[in-house]
Amino acid sequence: MKINKAIENYHKFLRSEDKAKSTINNYMCGINKFVEVNNILTTDDINTDKIAEFRNRIIEAGISGTTFNVYMAGIRSFLLYLYEAEHIQKDYTRLKICKSFKDEKAKTIRGERQYGKAVEDDVGKIITAEHQKLILETAEQMRYGSRNRMILEVALVCGFRVVDLVRLRVSSLTLKQGIQEKI
Repeated sequence: MKINKAIENYHKFLRSEDKAKSTINNYMCGINKFVEVNNILTTDDINTDKIAEFRNRIIEAGISGTTFNVYMAGIRSFLLYLYEAEHIQKDYTRLKICKSFKDEKAKTIRGERQYGKAVEDDVGKIITAEHQKLILETAEQMRYGSRNRMILEVALVCGFRVVDLVRLRVSSLTLKQGIQEKI
């Protein structure tokens, strides 16, 4: 199938799925770049090497992690659509080369360690003990100081990101008796 026709059909499919206009536009941008970079003319031209080449090119271009993830999400969705419509013979969405930027970021920042897994030394490498103390003291002086200090201590000790803290609930914690009443 000609790639332009496949993209057109996919675009109609996204609209029929009531996807947000911005999502559709972002997906189409990533797909169009993928097709352009790899000079893809038909769905038969899509293969693992072309996906990997595109992925490497956009990483080397220095785009943000968010843009990378949007492009790859669009491409994954497009490839799944093509597979389910039987326009391609292989489900490429399961390949590691179709994964998100955080996986790539983990490799470049922390060697081969898994992203989000805290190791005792990681925080100390980023924020010195002196800076940690200053941050905690400053937090304590603000409104709701005790709460803010506790939140920051949890983040520093556990290696939590902001998203981890936002999702944290008291029910997620195993607390000693007496502590829960203070929370």
